[in-house]
Amino acid sequence: MRNFIVSLLLFVAFGLKAQIVLTAPSQEEINSASSNTAALLIDTTVDVLKQLDSRGRLILEVPSSEALNLYFSDFHLSKGTVLRIRNSIGRIIYSYNYSDNPHSRFFAIPPVEGHQIELELEGDVKDSKMMISEVGYFFKSEEDIKTSGFCEVDVNCSEGDEWQDQKKGVVRLLLKTNASSVYCSGTLLNNTARNCRPFIYSADHCLDGVSSNNLNQSFAYFNYENSTCGSDDGASTEFILGMKLRASQTFDDGADFILLELNSDVPLEYSPYFNGWNRTDGNFSNGVSIHHPNGDVKKISTYNSFLSTSNSSQLTTNAFWQVNWVETNNGHGVTEAGSSGSPLFNQEKLVVGALSVGSSFCSKPNDPDFYGKVHYGWDQGIDSTQRLDYWLDPIQSGEEKIPGSYFPCNDTAIQYLPIDSIVILGNLVQDELTLYIEQKESSKVDIEIYSTSGQLVFLREFDASNIINETMNVGTLRDGAYFVKVVTGAETKILRFIVVN
Repeated sequence: MRNFIVSLLLFVAFGLKAQIVLTAPSQEEINSASSNTAALLIDTTVDVLKQLDSRGRLILEVPSSEALNLYFSDFHLSKGTVLRIRNSIGRIIYSYNYSDNPHSRFFAIPPVEGHQIELELEGDVKDSKMMISEVGYFFKSEEDIKTSGFCEVDVNCSEGDEWQDQKKGVVRLLLKTNASSVYCSGTLLNNTARNCRPFIYSADHCLDGVSSNNLNQSFAYFNYENSTCGSDDGASTEFILGMKLRASQTFDDGADFILLELNSDVPLEYSPYFNGWNRTDGNFSNGVSIHHPNGDVKKISTYNSFLSTSNSSQLTTNAFWQVNWVETNNGHGVTEAGSSGSPLFNQEKLVVGALSVGSSFCSKPNDPDFYGKVHYGWDQGIDSTQRLDYWLDPIQSGEEKIPGSYFPCNDTAIQYLPIDSIVILGNLVQDELTLYIEQKESSKVDIEIYSTSGQLVFLREFDASNIINETMNVGTLRDGAYFVKVVTGAETKILRFIVVN
């Protein structure tokens, strides 16, 4: 990465602001960037505290940029200090304080639309530290980013109707390399401890040129999608900064996967869904992939024939699924640059692979794509840095598959059941009544059991949870019919069951 010319304009009197103008990358560099490149990095060294004007402000500008973001090699705000980030028209976009300090001291400001970013510091800054080492130059507008192939299918078209939970686990990754920032896709994964540990499953080749420090300056975006089929209103406003690499296998001698862990938990207001997985080498008859082609809003691609193990001599033996997409009501979904790392779901709505090699295009939609298998990545490695089992089965349960779940991720069901479902597992019961309650939004649950005469014979309240799989002792009840009333945050449902002792 070459150094760029920096012109420094400092005006501290009469209300004029300190300003640093950086030279933009050349058109040749922009033209040579890969299609999943989001930004080119401009090397610089800016000690923010030394460049502030008398009002505590500093402007960084790169002419002709569509958006800019900042990377800090050393970032620390002292207590009582507030950093505000304004765009080119003076609007406050982000605000940071002492609680936002990273443990690693590496930090980043997300992209801000326009050709200027203004930093404004307020408070006692003597113990603060802010060293800018790179500026991200975004050469594509938001409209340009939303230009994936004409055949792609929006996740909120009818093809995505049955995948509205699973899509909430799929993320767009903005990964910082040594010279650029690139887009990839990935997904949250559940683990057998059901503790909502924020693991992201993606492809190893996405980390080409990405160091551990770079990962602390990378972003995971949630819910970047259009609100309806055919709309153009997706907004990239929900994100988490920073992640760590937990395990990986390369393309050359493995399944081309990575398992990342976010540096912080996913806010519940993002409605994160921790997708389930199947680690077997089983027969998977149909499913989808949900992805961010070229960094675009979420798209969905569909297959309806059995996955096959790739026999390509260029791929690790038995490590990759081959999939062929089919035309659906709203297009013929394929994959593109930026789709790399996206999850492949089977008919049970469980993740069985991550995109490694895509040969499908809108012009050649029937060409196959190849996904590294969860099955191969599970235990085909020498230690925890190359295996999924250490992280996704921390309690060594030996489970071959687990379902996805919203927070608090304590779903113990074996099979997938629709969200906002209340069912009795078996209407004829002897000593035990088992209720399975699944809620889209976590809320308290009240369970009441009544005899046919209206007498209350059982009452129990459960704390807020997305999943309740509860077995209750009814062995003391007389034979006969009973009604169970279940009250959740979403609905009240009355079900009938018969006790036969």
